Amino acid sequence: MGVENMKRMMVLEVPYEQSKLDFNLGESHTNGINFDDVSIRLDSDSMTGFINSVLEERDLPKGLKIGLNTKTEVVSFLPSAELNLVYEVGSFNFTSLLTRFEDGLVIHGLEIEGSEDGSEFNGSAVLRIPPIKELPFMTVGEIPSIGWDVKLPGCDEEPLVVLTAVNEEMKNVSLYSGSESSVVFRIPSLPDGLVEHCDNEKVSPVNTILSKYLNGTSFPVFVAGSHRQRSNVPDWMTTFVANLNVMALVGSKQLQLNLESPVDGIQMTDLSVGVSDKGQLVVNSNVSVDVDMINPGLNITRIKGELGVVDGETICRLDMREWCEASLSDSTFELNLDHGRIPIEQPKTVGRIISSLLSGKKVNLTVWSDLDAEVQSPFMSSIFEGIRLSSGLELSVAESNGSVIVPIPTLNKMLLIDSTTNRLSLRIDFSLTNPTNITFLSTIQWIGFQVSYMDAAIAEVGIQEFELAASGEASNASIILSLESDPIQGKVRLEEMMGKYLSGISPLVTIQGKGVPESLEISEVLEEISLEVKIPQFSSVGVEGEDSHGSIFILESTMHVMSSEVELTVYNPVENEEIAIDIIQGKASHEDTTLGYISHEEKLVIPPGIYKTPRIPVVMNRSGISGDILRKALNGNLKVETHALLGVTLGDFHMTVLYHGSDVDTRIRL
Repeated sequence: MGVENMKRMMVLEVPYEQSKLDFNLGESHTNGINFDDVSIRLDSDSMTGFINSVLEERDLPKGLKIGLNTKTEVVSFLPSAELNLVYEVGSFNFTSLLTRFEDGLVIHGLEIEGSEDGSEFNGSAVLRIPPIKELPFMTVGEIPSIGWDVKLPGCDEEPLVVLTAVNEEMKNVSLYSGSESSVVFRIPSLPDGLVEHCDNEKVSPVNTILSKYLNGTSFPVFVAGSHRQRSNVPDWMTTFVANLNVMALVGSKQLQLNLESPVDGIQMTDLSVGVSDKGQLVVNSNVSVDVDMINPGLNITRIKGELGVVDGETICRLDMREWCEASLSDSTFELNLDHGRIPIEQPKTVGRIISSLLSGKKVNLTVWSDLDAEVQSPFMSSIFEGIRLSSGLELSVAESNGSVIVPIPTLNKMLLIDSTTNRLSLRIDFSLTNPTNITFLSTIQWIGFQVSYMDAAIAEVGIQEFELAASGEASNASIILSLESDPIQGKVRLEEMMGKYLSGISPLVTIQGKGVPESLEISEVLEEISLEVKIPQFSSVGVEGEDSHGSIFILESTMHVMSSEVELTVYNPVENEEIAIDIIQGKASHEDTTLGYISHEEKLVIPPGIYKTPRIPVVMNRSGISGDILRKALNGNLKVETHALLGVTLGDFHMTVLYHGSDVDTRIRL
């Protein structure tokens, strides 16, 4: 029996005495021929050339035939009969079979280790071979351990060796059922023809192959037997596999490197932002990315190009026009991002996403890249261009309980800038401790926000250039706060909010982004950021007493029982202006029992800093339960609640606020 294509390449020789043909003509019986000790006479050159050609063309040649020539003897006294049969297989759909076979090949369990001196890399993997259902009769009794050269096409499509591999010995391999084979391999230095640019080409062959892999496009891989084999491999087999140059189309289906979600986490040690002369956001940062993928000893030393963030469509990009220093270890990629520009293509979408993050929500996005990378390794050094990846990214700034940490500021200084009857502008210098491990610097000259309370505009806040040290160290910053009268509701909501704040309560306000004069793009982002937050209470440097009851206005008081007077120790945080206070109504109580009250309006002028007021006349309740409370606390201290309706004037700006001081430390004196 032989395989023919114009010439005979393989002959199956069956010894006469070892063959037997049995016929059973009964119903439902299958007849067959049993062969033992069959030998194959092979035309190695023609057969390997035929295999190489078929796999390269991905189809069987027209006119391919399988021929059967037999000489049979039915009974010994009759002459023998010869039978010649020819079966044409050229019309068989070999292309479909080969494509399904390639798609089913999977390389898994990939492990790579470098030598101590880093001169070479060795690895192992498992090759999963898919079943071929068209060959239910085919089982290979034994496949010895054979060495293979794996090649990739270089310049002029010439296959060049990229690694050498050896498969394990296999027995009773069924092509119908599929199988697995363990493989060990070594990665040598890559040939120049793979890593250098070919004539009239912009990228190297290995760069082209990587791009195809990342894009999910198959590329040709050539496999040939090594010219030197182990001693247990017969000479004829060594010659046969060495003449093979089998081509298969492989890609990300076969070699899965977890490139869809390789990022385990992203950290920054510092971050600075500014605005370019074209109004684009400029970012500098040291970024560390935890990656979950196999690294065959590669180090990425520099990158440039683009990253894009997608939410249905690309909403913004990170443009790295110049080379940025980088490094890649087994599980960490570090990047020194220098003057990266962020063109914002969909500012409203970006603003809504930032707003969601600041409110404690998780956001899932897609990130794509189009990068050039300088790669160094013991087996190659090259620049890869047009590396395109796409992966999912989950973002969150909230703690595990879903809350977002708001740092508590410490007031350093407050200065009056300007005042009218409808607007009061203050500069507030404060310090706070950064809750993150990121050193943050903003060189943006002005970031504006609108503050609303109960649907009324009550203030504008402007943040100037500032820097925050990483967690554990306090940093100084400044804001410009402009209290204002709402065009519709006037000062009603502002006075309500300020009364609560001065009483030590943190009111819930809405902060709405307003704009950045330097950048229309960033302004459009800010306009979409809306966040409800409780205004943090300031603590004050060098001011004692506010921690006990939350307010930094009335620190303590002294009640004089016999003279029916009260002294207040108050704090004016505005360093360059007096505050005029009109006490319209006032009452002091303890555990819901009124101790005294102000019967008529009192006017006070409070200079900057801590100030003890003159004695203020009050009506004291010296009888009943209140009298008992005062007598028991005489020459001691008492926690007193204070309720007052106050007129507050700073410069030309006036408000009327309802003040409630709880647990004010009050000395009771005769």
